Amino acid sequence: MKKKSYLIAFSFLICTALLVFNLNMEKGNAGEQDLSEEQLAANKVKELNDRVAAGEEKIIDDSASFPALTEEELYKQSDIIVVGKVKKTVKEYNIHTDIPFSEFEFQVKEYIKSNNEYKDNNLIVTQDGNSEISFDKHPLLESNKDYILFLNVHKEGNETKLIMVGGPNGKFEIENEKVSTYGSLQKLKGKELNQFIKESKVKASKQ
Repeated sequence: MKKKSYLIAFSFLICTALLVFNLNMEKGNAGEQDLSEEQLAANKVKELNDRVAAGEEKIIDDSASFPALTEEELYKQSDIIVVGKVKKTVKEYNIHTDIPFSEFEFQVKEYIKSNNEYKDNNLIVTQDGNSEISFDKHPLLESNKDYILFLNVHKEGNETKLIMVGGPNGKFEIENEKVSTYGSLQKLKGKELNQFIKESKVKASKQ
Protein backbone atom coordinates (compact mmCIF):
# COMPACT_ATOMS: atom_id res chain seq x y z
CA MET A 1 0.00 0.00 0.00
CA LYS A 2 2.86 2.36 0.92
CA LYS A 3 4.60 1.63 -2.40
CA LYS A 4 1.43 2.48 -4.30
CA SER A 5 1.13 5.79 -2.40
CA TYR A 6 4.69 6.67 -3.35
CA LEU A 7 3.92 5.99 -7.01
CA ILE A 8 0.80 8.17 -6.91
CA ALA A 9 2.70 11.00 -5.20
CA PHE A 10 5.57 10.74 -7.71
CA SER A 11 3.12 10.78 -10.64
CA PHE A 12 1.43 13.85 -9.17
CA LEU A 13 4.78 15.65 -8.91
CA ILE A 14 5.62 14.86 -12.54
CA CYS A 15 2.24 16.12 -13.76
CA THR A 16 2.62 19.31 -11.69
CA ALA A 17 6.10 19.92 -13.06
CA LEU A 18 4.93 19.42 -16.66
CA LEU A 19 2.01 21.80 -16.10
CA VAL A 20 4.30 24.51 -14.70
CA PHE A 21 6.77 23.98 -17.57
CA ASN A 22 4.02 24.32 -20.19
CA LEU A 23 2.67 27.47 -18.51
CA ASN A 24 6.14 29.01 -18.47
CA MET A 25 6.69 28.10 -22.13
CA GLU A 26 3.38 29.70 -23.11
CA LYS A 27 4.27 32.78 -21.10
CA GLY A 28 7.69 32.95 -22.73
CA ASN A 29 6.28 32.58 -26.26
CA ALA A 30 3.71 35.28 -25.54
CA GLY A 31 6.48 37.55 -24.28
CA GLU A 32 8.54 36.99 -27.43
CA GLN A 33 5.58 37.98 -29.57
CA ASP A 34 5.43 41.32 -27.70
CA LEU A 35 9.10 42.09 -28.43
CA SER A 36 10.07 44.24 -31.39
CA GLU A 37 12.26 42.89 -34.19
CA GLU A 38 15.16 45.00 -32.88
CA GLN A 39 14.79 43.55 -29.37
CA LEU A 40 14.64 40.00 -30.73
CA ALA A 41 17.78 40.62 -32.81
CA ALA A 42 19.56 42.08 -29.77
CA ASN A 43 18.57 39.05 -27.69
CA LYS A 44 19.88 36.74 -30.40
CA VAL A 45 23.25 38.49 -30.46
CA LYS A 46 23.49 38.33 -26.66
CA GLU A 47 22.70 34.60 -26.65
CA LEU A 48 25.35 33.97 -29.30
CA ASN A 49 27.95 35.99 -27.40
CA ASP A 50 27.09 34.18 -24.17
CA ARG A 51 27.62 30.82 -25.88
CA VAL A 52 30.94 32.00 -27.28
CA ALA A 53 32.08 33.23 -23.86
CA ALA A 54 31.12 29.84 -22.36
CA GLY A 55 33.10 28.01 -25.03
CA GLU A 56 29.96 26.49 -26.53
CA GLU A 57 30.16 28.44 -29.79
CA LYS A 58 33.26 29.21 -31.85
CA ILE A 59 31.59 30.78 -34.91
CA ILE A 60 29.27 33.71 -34.50
CA ASP A 61 26.24 33.95 -36.79
CA ASP A 62 26.72 37.35 -38.42
CA SER A 63 23.17 37.58 -39.83
CA ALA A 64 22.14 39.70 -36.83
CA SER A 65 25.38 41.71 -36.79
CA PHE A 66 26.09 42.92 -40.33
CA PRO A 67 23.26 44.61 -42.25
CA ALA A 68 22.94 44.37 -46.02
CA LEU A 69 24.13 47.46 -47.91
CA THR A 70 23.38 48.88 -51.33
CA GLU A 71 26.23 50.02 -53.58
CA GLU A 72 25.30 53.66 -52.92
CA GLU A 73 25.41 53.10 -49.14
CA LEU A 74 28.74 51.27 -49.39
CA TYR A 75 30.46 54.10 -51.29
CA LYS A 76 28.83 56.82 -49.19
CA GLN A 77 29.85 55.27 -45.86
CA SER A 78 33.44 54.61 -46.97
CA ASP A 79 36.08 57.16 -45.98
CA ILE A 80 38.82 55.19 -47.73
CA ILE A 81 38.80 52.60 -50.54
CA VAL A 82 42.07 50.78 -51.17
CA VAL A 83 43.49 48.01 -53.34
CA GLY A 84 46.32 45.99 -51.84
CA LYS A 85 47.67 42.98 -50.01
CA VAL A 86 47.62 41.80 -46.40
CA LYS A 87 51.19 41.58 -45.11
CA LYS A 88 50.63 40.08 -41.65
CA THR A 89 48.47 39.86 -38.54
CA VAL A 90 49.58 42.54 -36.08
CA LYS A 91 47.59 41.46 -33.02
CA GLU A 92 44.41 39.84 -31.71
CA TYR A 93 42.35 40.93 -28.70
CA ASN A 94 38.93 40.91 -27.05
CA ILE A 95 36.81 43.83 -25.88
CA HIS A 96 34.65 43.26 -22.79
CA THR A 97 36.16 39.72 -22.60
CA ASP A 98 34.01 38.24 -25.38
CA ILE A 99 34.02 40.55 -28.44
CA PRO A 100 36.91 39.45 -30.72
CA PHE A 101 38.98 41.68 -33.01
CA SER A 102 42.14 41.37 -35.10
CA GLU A 103 44.45 43.97 -36.62
CA PHE A 104 46.26 43.49 -39.92
CA GLU A 105 49.02 45.34 -41.72
CA PHE A 106 47.72 46.15 -45.19
CA GLN A 107 50.05 47.18 -48.01
CA VAL A 108 48.28 49.68 -50.29
CA LYS A 109 48.85 49.39 -54.02
CA GLU A 110 46.27 51.99 -55.00
CA TYR A 111 43.86 54.43 -53.36
CA ILE A 112 40.47 54.52 -55.05
CA LYS A 113 39.16 56.98 -52.46
CA SER A 114 41.10 58.73 -49.72
CA ASN A 115 41.35 61.83 -47.55
CA ASN A 116 44.19 64.08 -46.43
CA GLU A 117 44.72 62.04 -43.26
CA TYR A 118 45.52 58.71 -44.93
CA LYS A 119 48.08 58.52 -47.75
CA ASP A 120 50.48 55.89 -46.39
CA ASN A 121 51.47 52.77 -48.28
CA ASN A 122 50.83 50.69 -45.16
CA LEU A 123 47.66 50.80 -43.08
CA ILE A 124 46.47 48.96 -39.97
CA VAL A 125 43.01 47.50 -40.61
CA THR A 126 40.77 46.23 -37.81
CA GLN A 127 38.40 43.31 -38.40
CA ASP A 128 35.77 41.60 -36.25
CA GLY A 129 36.86 38.13 -35.09
CA ASN A 130 40.18 36.43 -34.38
CA SER A 131 41.86 33.04 -34.80
CA GLU A 132 39.80 31.59 -31.94
CA ILE A 133 36.39 33.07 -32.77
CA SER A 134 35.34 34.04 -36.28
CA PHE A 135 32.17 35.33 -37.89
CA ASP A 136 30.22 33.18 -40.32
CA LYS A 137 30.57 34.50 -43.92
CA HIS A 138 33.15 37.05 -42.78
CA PRO A 139 36.41 35.06 -42.66
CA LEU A 140 39.52 36.80 -41.44
CA LEU A 141 41.83 38.57 -43.87
CA GLU A 142 44.61 36.27 -45.04
CA SER A 143 48.29 37.16 -45.28
CA ASN A 144 49.68 37.54 -48.83
CA LYS A 145 46.18 37.76 -50.27
CA ASP A 146 44.91 40.69 -52.39
CA TYR A 147 41.76 42.63 -51.49
CA ILE A 148 39.78 45.77 -52.21
CA LEU A 149 38.70 47.23 -48.86
CA PHE A 150 36.01 49.83 -48.19
CA LEU A 151 37.06 51.38 -44.87
CA ASN A 152 35.49 53.69 -42.33
CA VAL A 153 37.66 55.88 -40.08
CA HIS A 154 36.36 55.16 -36.58
CA LYS A 155 37.52 57.54 -33.85
CA GLU A 156 37.01 56.71 -30.19
CA GLY A 157 38.82 58.92 -27.69
CA ASN A 158 42.49 59.09 -28.64
CA GLU A 159 42.26 55.97 -30.80
CA THR A 160 41.55 55.84 -34.53
CA LYS A 161 40.77 52.57 -36.27
CA LEU A 162 40.10 51.63 -39.89
CA ILE A 163 37.14 49.23 -40.00
CA MET A 164 35.54 47.53 -43.00
CA VAL A 165 32.18 49.12 -43.81
CA GLY A 166 29.38 46.69 -42.98
CA GLY A 167 31.76 43.85 -42.15
CA PRO A 168 31.87 41.49 -45.16
CA ASN A 169 30.18 44.14 -47.33
CA GLY A 170 33.37 46.19 -47.29
CA LYS A 171 35.72 43.39 -48.26
CA PHE A 172 36.28 42.13 -51.82
CA GLU A 173 38.76 39.34 -52.49
CA ILE A 174 40.86 39.45 -55.65
CA GLU A 175 41.60 36.17 -57.40
CA ASN A 176 42.54 35.55 -61.02
CA GLU A 177 41.94 39.26 -61.80
CA LYS A 178 38.32 39.02 -60.63
CA VAL A 179 36.55 40.09 -57.43
CA SER A 180 34.42 38.06 -55.06
CA THR A 181 32.59 38.87 -51.83
CA TYR A 182 30.83 37.25 -48.88
CA GLY A 183 28.73 40.38 -48.44
CA SER A 184 25.28 41.35 -49.68
CA LEU A 185 26.46 42.68 -53.07
CA GLN A 186 26.68 39.28 -54.72
CA LYS A 187 25.86 40.83 -58.11
CA LEU A 188 29.43 42.17 -58.17
CA LYS A 189 30.95 38.74 -57.68
CA GLY A 190 33.02 37.64 -60.68
CA LYS A 191 33.45 41.15 -62.10
CA GLU A 192 36.77 41.85 -63.82
CA LEU A 193 39.19 43.61 -61.47
CA ASN A 194 40.09 46.49 -63.80
CA GLN A 195 36.44 47.16 -64.57
CA PHE A 196 35.55 47.06 -60.87
CA ILE A 197 38.29 49.58 -60.02
CA LYS A 198 37.32 51.86 -62.92
CA GLU A 199 33.64 51.88 -61.91
CA SER A 200 34.56 52.32 -58.24
CA LYS A 201 36.56 55.47 -58.97
CA VAL A 202 33.58 57.00 -60.77
CA LYS A 203 31.10 56.06 -58.00
CA ALA A 204 33.46 57.23 -55.24
CA SER A 205 33.93 60.62 -56.90
CA LYS A 206 30.17 61.21 -56.76
CA GLN A 207 29.98 60.77 -52.98
